[in-house]
Amino acid sequence: MPLLHFEEFPDRVIYKMNIQTNFYRDYSFGANVGLRYPFSPHIKFFSLISAGYRQYEYPSKDFFHRDIHVSAGTYLRNIELTLKTGYQMLNDNHNWGISLEIQRMIVYSRLLVGVSTGYYFDYMNFSAYFQGIIHRNISFRLGYDRIEKYNFCNFGLNYMWKKK
Repeated sequence: MPLLHFEEFPDRVIYKMNIQTNFYRDYSFGANVGLRYPFSPHIKFFSLISAGYRQYEYPSKDFFHRDIHVSAGTYLRNIELTLKTGYQMLNDNHNWGISLEIQRMIVYSRLLVGVSTGYYFDYMNFSAYFQGIIHRNISFRLGYDRIEKYNFCNFGLNYMWKKK
């Protein structure tokens, strides 16, 4: 399933959009908006706070998933920890839950590795990915997601727009 993944990293505000499709009936899309530290002199622990929306719709697999969340992330040494809470819909289940993501830049800042797991009362989520820089603003991304009993693998190219 091809992946389009757009990211923007200006000084303080971060926004991100991604789209996936198999060019048939299945698709997913998502968007995040975040604010980098220092966004408040009173909150020193978190380096990024964001809000996001993600939706998967795969009629060929009888699968629908929607995720509305807020997250807060911080750096501990050279590992980024992100705590996310939000509301998810999985087919007929509607749940609040929490997840934790750990990501780390390895191989001389050329490869990003991340894993996350979440608990939403009726089901668990798991995700793992590798993202490596190919050339300046272009990178590849290989990911695996497991939502309840549904498994997703994807590979795609990412492009980052940089403000001048």
